[in-house]
Amino acid sequence: MFPWWLGVAFVVAGFLGYNAGLPPYGIPVGLVMAALGWWIIRTGAPAVTKPLTTPPDS
Repeated sequence: MFPWWLGVAFVVAGFLGYNAGLPPYGIPVGLVMAALGWWIIRTGAPAVTKPLTTPPDS
């Protein structure tokens, strides 16, 4: 799940970058994508320390 501020930034960038195929309108979308990549790299995936359930005894 992504933070709320990235969701808001994507909405704002979508409005600002309506003509994203033409320069310079793609800049807001690119900046938000860079922020999302930074956030994913910084936070990383949570490490699994133990299984959620134990297998049944055979």
